[in-house]
Amino acid sequence: MPPTTGQQAVLVETRPNLAIQAGENARPGANGGCRARFPQRCNKGELPHETTARALGGRTRARRRHLCFLGFIALLPFSTDLLADFLEFRTAVLVYWLNLLMLGLTLLASWRYADKNGFLADGVDAETTRTVYLRIVKAQILWAIGAALCLASPLLSVGFILVVQLTYAAALRAPLLRKVIG
Repeated sequence: MPPTTGQQAVLVETRPNLAIQAGENARPGANGGCRARFPQRCNKGELPHETTARALGGRTRARRRHLCFLGFIALLPFSTDLLADFLEFRTAVLVYWLNLLMLGLTLLASWRYADKNGFLADGVDAETTRTVYLRIVKAQILWAIGAALCLASPLLSVGFILVVQLTYAAALRAPLLRKVIG
C-alpha cells in the first residue's frame, strides 16, 4: 500500500534526524584515518583502502561488515522513535522492519565471512555455526511475518515484533519455542 500524504510528511519531517545520524556513522570510515596512521604511504599516492588492507592483513572486509552492522545499530533509535511516535502508520512499521532486516543481513554476512575465512574461535563446532545461521534466518522470517501483519493492523504488527524480540531476549527453553526460534 503506498504511503499517504500524512505519512510522507512525517518522513520528510524526520529526514534531518536520519541524515545527521547517518553522517555521524560515516565518520569512522573517512579517509583521514589513513593519513594519520600511515602518512608515508598515503603521501606516495597510494589509496587509503589499499594501505589499510595491507596493514590489516586482509581483514578489512570483516571490519567493513562490522562497521556496516554498527551503522544499522546506530540507526535503530531513529526507526524506533519513528515507530513509537507513529504507531498507526504502516510506513513506520516498514521502516523499523527494514532496519531489522538490514541488521540481520549484515550479521549473517559477518558470521558467514568469519566462518569461511577462519576467524571463528577454535572451539566453535559445526553445530554451533548451524545454530547461529538458523537463529538469524528464523528471526528474520518471524520479523517479516510481523511486518506483513501491518497490512491487517499496524498495532498487531508492532505487538508481534515485540513478542518475537522479547522471546529472543529471554532465551526461553520450552521445547516447542526452541524449535520455532532455533
